Amino acid sequence: EITNLSSGNDNIIVLNNWTLSDGFSTTDTNITHEYNINNIFLGEYVSAELIVTDFANCRNTAFEDQIEIHPVPNVKFVADPVCEASVFTFINDSEINTPNIFSDNLQAPNGDFWSLDASPTITSDNDPWYLPIPNPPFLPGQYLLSLTYETDFLSEYDGNYCSYTYQDYVRILPVPKITFTQTYDPIDQCGKEVNIIFNATHQDVSSWQYSITDSPAFVDTINTSFIHSIEFPGIYDLNIELYNTNGCNSDTSIELHIYPNPTAYFIPQPYSGCEDLEVVFIDSSDIKNNILYDNGSSYIDKWYWDFDNGEEDNYLIYKESTQATYSSINENISFYYPNLTVVTNNNCVSEFTFDSIIVSPSPDANLIVIPEGKGLYTFDGSGSTVGDPPLPASSSDYNYIFNPPGNLDWQNEVIQYQYASNSDHQNGMYYTVYLTVRDPLNGCSTTDSVPNIYVDYFKGLYIPNTLAPGTSGGESAIFLPKGKSLSEYRMQIFDKFGNLLWITEELDENGKPVEGWNGNNLNGTPLPQGTYLWKIYAKFSDGSIWEGMLYEGEEKRVKEGAIYLIR
Repeated sequence: EITNLSSGNDNIIVLNNWTLSDGFSTTDTNITHEYNINNIFLGEYVSAELIVTDFANCRNTAFEDQIEIHPVPNVKFVADPVCEASVFTFINDSEINTPNIFSDNLQAPNGDFWSLDASPTITSDNDPWYLPIPNPPFLPGQYLLSLTYETDFLSEYDGNYCSYTYQDYVRILPVPKITFTQTYDPIDQCGKEVNIIFNATHQDVSSWQYSITDSPAFVDTINTSFIHSIEFPGIYDLNIELYNTNGCNSDTSIELHIYPNPTAYFIPQPYSGCEDLEVVFIDSSDIKNNILYDNGSSYIDKWYWDFDNGEEDNYLIYKESTQATYSSINENISFYYPNLTVVTNNNCVSEFTFDSIIVSPSPDANLIVIPEGKGLYTFDGSGSTVGDPPLPASSSDYNYIFNPPGNLDWQNEVIQYQYASNSDHQNGMYYTVYLTVRDPLNGCSTTDSVPNIYVDYFKGLYIPNTLAPGTSGGESAIFLPKGKSLSEYRMQIFDKFGNLLWITEELDENGKPVEGWNGNNLNGTPLPQGTYLWKIYAKFSDGSIWEGMLYEGEEKRVKEGAIYLIR
């Protein structure tokens, strides 16, 4: 800006002729002009000439050749193209040309001096400027970058430092891109020979390489998509390397997890038998090739049992065994196919079905006990059945085993059993009678029982050999044979001459002698001390005749004998 300070005397100035050193001329009174100098980065002195003419056509000339045009800084930067999602590096390469006639120096402006038109504009005062990757990243394309820098000369014109702004486009280059899916066959990624099904589309890709750390290694540089079979479980790296012609590349690595399959298995014990068969299932499931995947980290964490009898057992904590009970269906030989499904922590599944649990039907024993008297009982098993609907279980087809006690095999459905007389029966004894009906073909059987069968049948007769009337009680105070189950009884007492002294035939309702000889005759007269003869006839309720008394140390039974009367 050049200000005209000229003034007239008596006449006013009517014309101003300006001539500047860059060839510019004007007749304006005051002028504002940007000199066209040879090099704005070096600066120079310029001149201005003013010729004024007044109303009287008088002229005067003013000339100034020391007008300072200071240099602006030579602003430059380095901003190499970058690939997408990379950090931009902007390097300030500005300088002030030397030598310059004014000795001005380069300095940074106060405030941001970088500006990137990235919609919105991003600014910075960092030098150099490392522009971080925004989120989302910049798209490929050209972006206008501006750098403004200044010198330390403060302009008298506007009060600002001399500055200069340099602009240029910086480029973000597209990186090769891939969109892909990987699926597995089988879909659960479990077991051996698992297929990796890799489907992909490329963008800005000129070449590529897929590789899998299998053995042998898999490499494909031709096909965009591929199918590859992995033989064993394990963790494999799929590396995806993409390249394009602008020098950008992409490298992606993902893990492929192939899980080991479990093997469901169990051992049933037993696997055949009669109905109401209790079977224990011993779990023998395991995971083969487990060590190949993640150092053996797989484990079974779910067990699902289907016993094929309407029952299940499902649990999440290992048990060595479980069990189930099986019956025949409609009393026929029945087959069951129990199944075990196991699941690992990686959701790999295996199941095993056993062929088969065989259950044979058992006959249903039914026992009725009927007392007939005198130790004789009827055991009635005719109500025993087999099948559904139930049919009589004939003794011609089934083994009837009675135990009253002691096994009696191969009996008819109804039998009579005589309990033998013995001393245990003198005061009565309780028995439990059992009937087992067994199928001789498969060995299946059931047992029925009737408890509390009371047997008090005892036949016997014991004859003492001393008599001491008047003693204070005891067995020798009266001569009374001990017996039971007698139907007929007669005891006679004779003297040594054969004269009948006393006789009795009295029995109670149990067939027990009730009247004993006290040493008197039939008239009640006491007999003298001495030896007398007894004679007994007895018949038991079962019709047998008493065979006589067998004394200790003797070999022959006697029905008559001596008794010594003590007074």
